[in-house]
Amino acid sequence: MELRQVRSFVVLAETLHFGRAAERLHLSTPALSQQIKALERDLRVTLFVRDRRSVELTEAGVIFLARAEPLLAAADAAVTELRDHATGVRETLRVGLFVNNAAEWTVPILKRFRAEHPQVRIEFVPLDFGGQLSGLLEDQVDVAFVRPPLEHPELLVHPLAVEPRVVLMSRASEFADADLLNTDDLGNARFIDGTALQMPPAWTDFWLLERTESAPRSPHAAHGRLGNFDAVVVDVAINETITTVPYSVARGLDVGHVTHVRLADHDCQIALATRIAPSGALVGRFVQIAHETARQLADLVPGARSLSPSATQSRVSTS
Repeated sequence: MELRQVRSFVVLAETLHFGRAAERLHLSTPALSQQIKALERDLRVTLFVRDRRSVELTEAGVIFLARAEPLLAAADAAVTELRDHATGVRETLRVGLFVNNAAEWTVPILKRFRAEHPQVRIEFVPLDFGGQLSGLLEDQVDVAFVRPPLEHPELLVHPLAVEPRVVLMSRASEFADADLLNTDDLGNARFIDGTALQMPPAWTDFWLLERTESAPRSPHAAHGRLGNFDAVVVDVAINETITTVPYSVARGLDVGHVTHVRLADHDCQIALATRIAPSGALVGRFVQIAHETARQLADLVPGARSLSPSATQSRVSTS
């Protein structure tokens, strides 16, 4: 049994399609089929039941998959550890990435941290809406770019800057030609379904303007989970719903079916989040570098104003 055969087995088990699995593995379909047959011969079991129309795991295949995945993870970890040893890498910092991160400051923050800590491996972990909380609470990341408000007793929020908020809408919206919108203007608008975001009420209330009493919300029921920003953009485009988003996020959109209008007197924060428990010197230094970079390069993000470190460790965002 060879690791490449085990890896091929796992990919085929995930896709249950020889063509798609072969494409992911950069193999021809016959070569993949030969690897699976060789693995089955070595193990003396049948791992898949296959015909011209379907591929299914056998009971033996299900059992082997449960062992194969941690086996590959351990092998990959061993290779990474050896390479790190050879290149002088001694520590790892896991950084959670969420929608637009810290706008134009993201790359300067990361480059400066890497320049100061060349012995540290930086691992990037993409986060969906819920991942802003679960990524830290479940120890998947050490520090995360987030969009407050995030209110949790085990987390600290470190605001880096305040920037304008805009209303994201379909180009067919009645508001699309407006220069500026007030909350009162949106009283009859259909907002996205906040429950589909699967975030705490305080977070969805903030972005859907539920904290303002003058404009009762009329959400449009989503057909499924809106787990990330791309899903929200599609919902806004096809269902002609609206939501508020950071200006730096909307400014970076290149989608012909949506547009945005500035929302008067409503700001939001660009921030980092960490666990409240001691996270070590690396996390503290990353937060410090982020603050210094935001102050030094304040003009990189249009309409934003940086915040001093004294504004950190807040659990409540700007209204």
